[in-house]
Amino acid sequence: MFLAAKESGVIPVPSEPYKVTIAGLELIPKVAACVIDGKVSFTNEDRAPVTVLLDDHAATTLAPGQTFVYDCRPGSSALRKLRVKEWPHIRGVLFVGEVGVVGQVNAGGGFALAAPTGKYELQVIGDRGALTTKPVEIKAGDVDVGKLTITPVNERTAEQPSIEPVAPIEPVKKDVPAPVKDKPKDPVPAKAKDPVPAKAKDPIKKDAALVPAKKLILPVLPKPAEKAPVDDAENLEFESE
Repeated sequence: MFLAAKESGVIPVPSEPYKVTIAGLELIPKVAACVIDGKVSFTNEDRAPVTVLLDDHAATTLAPGQTFVYDCRPGSSALRKLRVKEWPHIRGVLFVGEVGVVGQVNAGGGFALAAPTGKYELQVIGDRGALTTKPVEIKAGDVDVGKLTITPVNERTAEQPSIEPVAPIEPVKKDVPAPVKDKPKDPVPAKAKDPVPAKAKDPIKKDAALVPAKKLILPVLPKPAEKAPVDDAENLEFESE
């Protein structure tokens, strides 16, 4: 648990470190917390030495039964990975808050935090940061924050940031070339046929409707005079011997 100060009086640095135990090849608790200038203690209760890693950097090597106290300092991130070099499956998280009060939850889910009057934000810290938050104002006496409900991880949904509606963007129109049509084939010239001579028309025959009728005038020849018949006997001449 972390009670982050918003408006408050002076908060003293905790005198006791936040306690973490390495036992049964696991971290107890898996999520630890401290404030800047606070402390976290690591105690090895296993039977073999272990090397504590913070953000993949070796913090210390603990023999069985040995305790190491880590000073919480400002860093690039409030969440820092906890690992054990010899046992890669042992994983945890150390949360380092700025100004506030850190507390632990007991086996029954209860907790108690001592803080001066002021305005705060109560944060329940998980392995990925704050699981839930609640504003708290301390005026005088104890403050009951009530029951805090934590949504199970498998039912948790990421909060989506509010996004103002944006006018739809019209797609960029690209110059699409017109479909290429098949070029029309050149027409095949028709073969020239030998001219058929027109039949000569009979010059004599003309259309009766177009040629006016003419009268045929023949000259009258004089009738020849009839000759008297000649007696062939009169014309016979005999020669004497």
